[in-house]
Amino acid sequence: MCSGQGGRTLSRLESVARVFSPLRHQDFRKLWVGQALSALGNGISPVALTLLLLSQDGNGVQLGVVLSAQSIGLIGLVLVGGYLADRMRRTRVMAASDLLRAGAAFGFALLAPFIGLPVFVLLALAMGAGAAMFTPAARALLPSLVPDEDLQPANALNVMTAKVGTLVGPPLGGVLAAAFDPRIAFAIDGVTFVVSAVILLTIRTGRPREGATGDDRTPKPTLLRGGSETVRVLRDRPWVATVIIQGGSQVLLVHAPMTILVPLALRDYGALDAYGVILALQSVGSLAGAFLVARWTPREPGTVALLSMLTSLPTLLVLVFHLPVPLLMGSAMVSGAGGTIFAVLWTSALQRRVPEQALARVVSVDYVGQLGLEPVGLAMTAPVVALIGIPAGSVVCLAALLLTTGLPFLVRGVRTFGGEVAADGDSRQHRTGRPAGG
Repeated sequence: MCSGQGGRTLSRLESVARVFSPLRHQDFRKLWVGQALSALGNGISPVALTLLLLSQDGNGVQLGVVLSAQSIGLIGLVLVGGYLADRMRRTRVMAASDLLRAGAAFGFALLAPFIGLPVFVLLALAMGAGAAMFTPAARALLPSLVPDEDLQPANALNVMTAKVGTLVGPPLGGVLAAAFDPRIAFAIDGVTFVVSAVILLTIRTGRPREGATGDDRTPKPTLLRGGSETVRVLRDRPWVATVIIQGGSQVLLVHAPMTILVPLALRDYGALDAYGVILALQSVGSLAGAFLVARWTPREPGTVALLSMLTSLPTLLVLVFHLPVPLLMGSAMVSGAGGTIFAVLWTSALQRRVPEQALARVVSVDYVGQLGLEPVGLAMTAPVVALIGIPAGSVVCLAALLLTTGLPFLVRGVRTFGGEVAADGDSRQHRTGRPAGG
């Protein structure tokens, strides 16, 4: 019995070690720390910006304009960020994005008492632009820092880090603003971005593979040529284009509406105070999902990834049948786990199957589809719910979820995310610069 218990304990320890195995690579550790600091800064800035503007006698309309400017900077420049990350050294793009956000944060900290709304808008645009450049470069850089067997755990660790940033950053920003001043929160925010930039510039990426961006002998794509190359990559990999469309459709028709439906339902329950708990539980579920997917390589990653999005079904069923709030809390954890499983498997597949010289642009196309459609989904939900009610609106979301999850399976390559399933059932997900057969 002791031997059996010892074996199970050893197995658990090996599973935990598997999750954190990418940290044994020095350059990945630097990337991970840089992303952690950037995630913390991203969590601090919205709260600090809101409190700073309101403390300067700003009103709700001005706050909406400034926050919209930050979103416009993010959505409007993410494709440019992908282009730059495929043209230049990616660590430099990431460091530049951190320094841009640091400059904006220090601008808020030092100039807030002396500037008007137009300068607030410009600084908010800079914050959004910095975030737009960072994400495509970071995701495209990762495959050059870890071997293939550590790629999926590395993506899971990055998701964990981002979720911790969203959990810790906003309350930290609120505490700093309340205890000292919103400008102090922005000053600390700026420091996190500067430290991240310095760390990222110390990363020594290996020599790029033939045809990869960063080799001075390789022709750099112009903006027009880069766009046509991205279209060709997507055309040669219909499974990539299909899942990008599927993801954007679910953001528009399911996930964005759910961010409105859940608090509206809680208001009807008389339990609006539970909304913060539900968001926290969703993040906890996301962390659990990341821990699970870091240790698991499914035979058909595309099948698992798409079906994991059905974890939103329990939440929608609670809304349809007006079930008790504790069930809504539990369903939030489930949906958080499912969303993370999809994100890790999908990102890992792109990094393995999309040519390195086009990877950041493909990531940016995926990113902009989700970012651009989310405001549309948010804007259309309230009037639709006012017309048909929360249960009927939830039924519409449920139908859209089932439809957008099922239809992609009709496209070749979706089940395996472009890989091949061997006779022994293992999914071959080697990295390649060649068009995927699917």
